[in-house]
Amino acid sequence: MEIYDPGQSPRKHRKGNGENGQEQRVFFHRSALNDWTPLWEKLTFFAMGFIGLQVLSFLTSGIIAVSGLAETDYATAVSLNNFLAYLLLLIAFVLFLFLDKRKTWKRVIEDFTDPKSYAYALAALAGVYLVNILFSLMYSGIPYYGSNDNQETITQSVGSNPVLMFFSVAIFAPICEELTYRIGLVDSIGHKKRWLGVLLSSLIFGAIHFDFSSCLAYFAMGEESGIDRVVILNELLNLPVYVSSGLVLGFAYALSGRISSSIVGHAANNTLSFVLLLAL
Repeated sequence: MEIYDPGQSPRKHRKGNGENGQEQRVFFHRSALNDWTPLWEKLTFFAMGFIGLQVLSFLTSGIIAVSGLAETDYATAVSLNNFLAYLLLLIAFVLFLFLDKRKTWKRVIEDFTDPKSYAYALAALAGVYLVNILFSLMYSGIPYYGSNDNQETITQSVGSNPVLMFFSVAIFAPICEELTYRIGLVDSIGHKKRWLGVLLSSLIFGAIHFDFSSCLAYFAMGEESGIDRVVILNELLNLPVYVSSGLVLGFAYALSGRISSSIVGHAANNTLSFVLLLAL
């Protein structure tokens, strides 16, 4: 792992001794957090967010199922499950950061003190909305295009339990997902191949918002699965929207070198979407 030099220009990376210390311009900014954090810690972030969330969601859904809430109020059960799973994951991230002897939490907090990171966050917010507008225009001629299962679930849950969903959608999820896919995956690839990390993180970001179970059931059983073909088509049409949004957030992080940029941009996007859902 390279040692971060705070006096070095963030857009420059020194070559080895064979190049006599000649400076080479690179596309992405240097990241103090990336240079500081060892590979095992980055991979732990990814494992906690990607696998840990699935485990926590399974456990919390089991507890809710035993309580019988899902049978009487399904929307509330879904909202509560998301709230508890993301809350527990966020607590796990915080504990991991603060118990780490390297005091990585200080590096994360330092990212939020850089005013420039908020300019990148604003650019990320604009980029995500531009992506949605462009795809809406592209799909405008498709009569059955609409929300996928993830969006429909969020819409129903926000309408029935706005308080729980506000914390889940606008606060917990953006923090957890950015720590998982930006620090956990983008940084794990390394600085020289950061573009690959941005690409992989955006693909996985899109995949976690995709309903694989319905699609697999439909492709395996066809109409006998009881799943409408339009549902599957909407899942497939919405997938590139999520992947492109993940690309925007990934670039916001990689270009700024600050995790605060993608967290704030992601949270701002989700908050604005949440407000729009309540207003409709």
